[in-house]
Amino acid sequence: PFVADAVRKEREAETIVVVCSGNSSGFSLEDFYGAGHFIDCLVGDRKQFELTDAALAAKQFYQARKNSAMETLSSSLVGRMFHQHDGDPEMLLAANKGAINLVPILENGKIVNSEKFRITKQG
Repeated sequence: PFVADAVRKEREAETIVVVCSGNSSGFSLEDFYGAGHFIDCLVGDRKQFELTDAALAAKQFYQARKNSAMETLSSSLVGRMFHQHDGDPEMLLAANKGAINLVPILENGKIVNSEKFRITKQG
């Protein structure tokens, strides 16, 4: 949710492009789920966003599975590889959406956590 909030606040262009990185075999379920989560956080019920069919599909997939993040991640090809190599703790962290309040920004060719968008989680 932190990245979506930052993008919405800094929105300068009419078009926001979300690119799933995929993997060497192409489509990646966990990236599609993550893109859907990002789009859901960015758009919510706001009418000012016009989604492509791909963005709408990702959002709807996420919404249908948002309460089963670990199941979705662990069923993916990469998730199964993580499990084989004792990577379940990393998957649990990834499934815990909103647990880390950082907004990565590309500055001078390096990815940094922007202080501009630092948010303290209140709980």
